Amino acid sequence: MVVVKYGSSSVTDEHGMDAQRLSAYCDEVEQLRRRYAVAIVSSGAIATGKAMEPGRSLQTPDENFAAVGSAEAFIAWQKELRKKRIASGMVLVTNHEIESEEGGILRRRMFSMMNAGNDGIVPIANGNDVLSEEGVQELRIDTDNDRLAGHIAELLGAKHLVLLTDMPGVLNSDDEVIKHVGVYNVNQTLALARERQIKEGGGGRGGMHSKVKVAYEASHAGLEPGFAHIAEATNDLQAVIAGRVGTHFAPHS
Repeated sequence: MVVVKYGSSSVTDEHGMDAQRLSAYCDEVEQLRRRYAVAIVSSGAIATGKAMEPGRSLQTPDENFAAVGSAEAFIAWQKELRKKRIASGMVLVTNHEIESEEGGILRRRMFSMMNAGNDGIVPIANGNDVLSEEGVQELRIDTDNDRLAGHIAELLGAKHLVLLTDMPGVLNSDDEVIKHVGVYNVNQTLALARERQIKEGGGGRGGMHSKVKVAYEASHAGLEPGFAHIAEATNDLQAVIAGRVGTHFAPHS
């Protein structure tokens, strides 16, 4: 079981969802499904809503743009996956629902989708920003669905959580990829990620600091032992899972 999360900057451009990039990602998903069940967590609803409603005031709440863009964002994925003869279904969810009794229902529904028929249905999850105050306020700065992806990976007992971004991995002060993060260097890595985020104008969605935190927590052996990875969205997913590219978090206690 693999949960793959794509950030907004990896799936959108100024016109909304980027079909060309989605097509390439679907090639990767198709290859990965030969070995694993796959669930996708995708951002992009708010950016897509803004592209669809360019005349709206900048004061328009992001919740409203999410309401406009969420269906379009999912349909863009569904269209490209269908070209690979892969069925998919939209799952809008909040972190609160995962943490409540409804989490058990969500788990059953997602496994039911993935086990449906011979080939299954790929769940495509997105944070339900229309209903989630934290999705638009707290998560605006931190996560861009990172925490949601971590929660879903934990809920499903995923063996791998892959957080994809526009960077080759977590970078050190010399702009070199930190290949492994564990108990011995997690605090230093978090500090580096936060420092870089602030230096580069931080506060945007999906900062690397949140990805490091989510990946480290997701690979905690006290929960469901698994591996987490942070890599560039253009990478070969199987190379990422094998540890050949990106930054990797092994199970730890």
